[in-house]
Amino acid sequence: MLVRLSRRLVLSAIVLLGVSFVSFWTVAAHINPLYPLLFRSPRPTELINRLTAANHLDQSIPVRYGHWLLGLFTGGDSNQMILSHQPIWPLVGTALAHTAELAAASIVVIVPLSIIAGAASAYYRGSLLDLAVRGLGSFTWSIPTFIVALVLQEAVSRLGAATGWHPFYLSGLPGSTGRAVTGPNAVLDWVRHLGLPVATVSMCFIGSYARYIRSSLLVALDAPYANVARAKGLSERKVLFRHALRNASIPFVAVLSLEFGGLIGATFVADLLFGLHGLGSLFFGSINIGDPLLTQALLMTTAAGMLVFSLLGDLASAWLDPRIRLS
Repeated sequence: MLVRLSRRLVLSAIVLLGVSFVSFWTVAAHINPLYPLLFRSPRPTELINRLTAANHLDQSIPVRYGHWLLGLFTGGDSNQMILSHQPIWPLVGTALAHTAELAAASIVVIVPLSIIAGAASAYYRGSLLDLAVRGLGSFTWSIPTFIVALVLQEAVSRLGAATGWHPFYLSGLPGSTGRAVTGPNAVLDWVRHLGLPVATVSMCFIGSYARYIRSSLLVALDAPYANVARAKGLSERKVLFRHALRNASIPFVAVLSLEFGGLIGATFVADLLFGLHGLGSLFFGSINIGDPLLTQALLMTTAAGMLVFSLLGDLASAWLDPRIRLS
């Protein structure tokens, strides 16, 4: 198992290095950090020349990539924005904490509800509940995240206008109301701020993941070991939860780790629409101000997060399936 983990870590490092080069080339080819200075009147030629030389903007992209990679580990100019000289990683760290909070809360909601819905659909196969779960999965998967977010915001806004009751905030971070909240009130404030973003992300994935669980469970329930368990006198419910569910979770974990990029994309959209000041807001802000180093740092952070989650998915699959550990 340690050998497998070591190999995955080495492979992840190689992949991250390749992603860094491709993303740097793409960003450097399309973003000019000195663009705002070119239209000043009078044009600050001396400042433009100094920034060009300091950031190697007059050199080829591979050479600039080498300087960026070296400065990343030596504390050079790669760690600060080009025009404002503001440190990059404190900004990324703060935004990452907000996005990780939303993503973790969404996963905590998505995984159990998907398993419950998928197990119920498989247990009552052919029923109205089964039809409802499959239909809901297709429906929610086909709706863009921003549409779900806008619908939820409109519904809560209309509810507040009609009844005067505002169960959730439409934007903002927990603790951003200007009032000191502690104890149970802090938990309630957290729920009221993140309730709609978590619901937005969760609604886009629960239905489709429930269908994955259902399909895997139907295969597992028809397997020989399930028939043996029934022959020994176990009820259908015990066969499902004691034997079939663990085996059906293996492909679900694989799908969850592979589609983590989609989850991150949904959190970016929710972050933008609900004003959570996470990676999504910072990413689009970096594009608007035209700073390639900040954009590159955000791309690398996202890529590293996806690789870590993929590694965790492999470890979870190995825990669920002893054959993976033995291999």
